[in-house]
Amino acid sequence: MEQVWDRMENWTQSIIKKPAQGMEVMDWWEKKLAHLSKKARRLKAALMIHGAWNIWKARNKRVFEKKTMTPLEVMQEIKAEMQCRNMACGRPELSSFND
Repeated sequence: MEQVWDRMENWTQSIIKKPAQGMEVMDWWEKKLAHLSKKARRLKAALMIHGAWNIWKARNKRVFEKKTMTPLEVMQEIKAEMQCRNMACGRPELSSFND
């Protein structure tokens, strides 16, 4: 689902970049969140979590339910979950974050 990460990068104005090929998730997580302010870390972590979670759910649908989701459909799910998060927790300021 590299195309989903590419779409995430575009949507988040490069806050999120796809993991390097073969990189362990924990290494990617720690590297991308190190040395960020608390506010920036919380935003980036939320975006990373929603991206990874929805890619995982799309994979499970494909494997267990034989249903395939397009990268656009996965992005729609990510955006819908982020919208729910925003309504519950407040909207993070994407424009105030620089990576």
